[in-house]
Amino acid sequence: MTDYPCRLCRTLFPRTLAYYVRRTENADGLSTACRPCVRAQKRQQYAANPEPVKARVQARRERQRQRFANYVMPTTDVPSPTDD
Repeated sequence: MTDYPCRLCRTLFPRTLAYYVRRTENADGLSTACRPCVRAQKRQQYAANPEPVKARVQARRERQRQRFANYVMPTTDVPSPTDD
C-alpha cells in the first residue's frame, strides 16, 4: 500500500480502513481525512450544535421501540401455572 496524506493534518498513512473511514462516493471507497481528524471534526460539530444529533438519536430510539413492540407479545395472556 502507498502512503496517502490526510487532507486535514497532512500526516502520511497507509490507504487502508485502519487509518481512513469508509466513504463510498470516492473511487477507492475511503475518506480523504484520517480517522483521528474525522473524530475531532465530529466532536467540534457536536459541541457547536448538539441539537441535530440529539434529535436524530431520539428519532432512531423511537423507531427501534416501535420495531421491538411489534415482536414482543404481552405476558398478560399467558396462563399461570397451577399446582396440581
